[in-house]
Amino acid sequence: MVISDTMDAAGNTLAGQLTMDNVEMWHVGQRQTFKAGLRFDSATTNTHTVTNSVIHEGLGWGMSVTLSKNVNVSNTLLNIETIYFRKISTFYIT
Repeated sequence: MVISDTMDAAGNTLAGQLTMDNVEMWHVGQRQTFKAGLRFDSATTNTHTVTNSVIHEGLGWGMSVTLSKNVNVSNTLLNIETIYFRKISTFYIT
């Protein structure tokens, strides 16, 4: 699952947003790549929330947050190979 902001051909910003509550993600992420099961990539406009969820048993990265901000993760089990964070502006785990 990829959450990101982009621009359309007219130059308008299209902003992605995720509110995920009570969700199970199982066997996510692609081995030996940067393709995480839950990926925030240049998602800077909106607030993103992952609560009461579980991400587990993937072969690759479970979650990646790159060049994103306002990503809130709480009461969530991340039982996976790797969680990757790079150049984060705002990221909260509680």
